[in-house]
Amino acid sequence: MSLIGRVARILLSLIVAPTFLAMTFASPAGAEASRGLDGVWEGALAIVQVGVPTAAKHKTWTLRVEIDGESARVWYKPDIDWVEVEQPFRVQRLRSNAVITSIESGRDEEGVWVETWSVALAQKSDGAALAVYSRLVNNENLPLTSDHKAFSVAATGDLSRTSR
Repeated sequence: MSLIGRVARILLSLIVAPTFLAMTFASPAGAEASRGLDGVWEGALAIVQVGVPTAAKHKTWTLRVEIDGESARVWYKPDIDWVEVEQPFRVQRLRSNAVITSIESGRDEEGVWVETWSVALAQKSDGAALAVYSRLVNNENLPLTSDHKAFSVAATGDLSRTSR
């Protein structure tokens, strides 16, 4: 066998063997832990960036996230009542972390808009998670001079689990 063939064989064994072992001997507890974020999480996040004039009066962004497997629902609380975000959300997970995302497009009286929501979670304990939230909107048909041609908001803070 040539030197290149032997090196390729060694590299392949270094990649395949750990992956096979991890898949073969993964504990059921590890599999359950990956769904540890399932449930309802709520909290007031500190706004760290505002890219729209109307949101500048707020210091916090109150958020509720309900995770169930690979799907999620998201609400925010601008005043007294919760408002559900009527977009389909996806959940991607790795161990104690998850990213919940949605990207949607539509049309209103001002033309076509594209809106992206993202919530990244890191589970700190059974009842606490660190969250980073962002929302980005682009109103494609508005002129560059419009104050809401494109806008964003970002916030971070702790969410508490309110139910499973």
